[in-house]
Amino acid sequence: MCGIVGTYPEEDTSSIGRGLKKLKHRGPDKQALVQTPGGTLGHSRLAIIDVAEGQQPMADGDTWIVFNGEIYNYRELENCLEQPTETNSDTEVILKLYAEYGSDAIGMLDGMFALAIVQEDRLFLARDPLGIKPLYYAIHNNQLYFASEIKGLAWLTQDIREFPPGYWWDSDDGFRNYNDTEKSHPPIIMGQWSHPTPADLNIIQQTLREAVHKRLMADDKLDVGVALS
Repeated sequence: MCGIVGTYPEEDTSSIGRGLKKLKHRGPDKQALVQTPGGTLGHSRLAIIDVAEGQQPMADGDTWIVFNGEIYNYRELENCLEQPTETNSDTEVILKLYAEYGSDAIGMLDGMFALAIVQEDRLFLARDPLGIKPLYYAIHNNQLYFASEIKGLAWLTQDIREFPPGYWWDSDDGFRNYNDTEKSHPPIIMGQWSHPTPADLNIIQQTLREAVHKRLMADDKLDVGVALS
C-alpha cells in the first residue's frame, strides 16, 4: 500500500505537501514530491518491489510517474520493451510501457493500480478494472487535484469524486473506459446452473492457487502475507 497525491496543471508544493502528510500511514518508508512541467506529484512509499531503487516519483526523460499497486506480469511486459530498464521495479516498466504504447499500455497490465503520469505538460490518470486501489479527484481554483484517500483532499474542497474503476483520464481526451467488466463477464441467468463436475472444482482450485501465488510478489528479504475472506 502506497499513497499518491498531485495536482495539474500548475505547481502547488504547499497543497501537495500537506496532502502527502495526510497519506503518511500508507507509505512509512519514504515520502517525496517533485515539480514537473505539468504540476506537482507526491508519493508516500511502502517498499515491496526493488526496495533500493524503486523510489518515486520516478522519471524517464520528460515523463514522471507516481504509482500505487502491484503489476503481477511486469516481468513479462519488461520483455516487450524496446529500451532496457535500469531498476527491478514494476513502476519503471509501467513508465517505459506508457512511453512506447501510450494509453494502450493500461490494458496490458495484470494487477491492481492507481497511477498518474505526467509527460511534459500532459497528465494521465488510470485505475485498475475492479477499483482495488483507491483514487479520488477534485477541482479547486481551476486546478485538478487527486489523491489515494479523501483525507488528502478534504481540506481543499467538499466536492470530491471517486475516480471510476476501469477508466483512464487524459488531460487532452478526458475519460475513457478501457475495461468494461459487465460486458466481459455477462451475468449468470438463474436456471442455467448445473452441478459442478470434478473438472470444474479443479479449475477453481488451480485458479485460486495461481491468484494467491502471484500476490506473493516481493523482494527476497521481505515477508509477505495474504489474507483471504
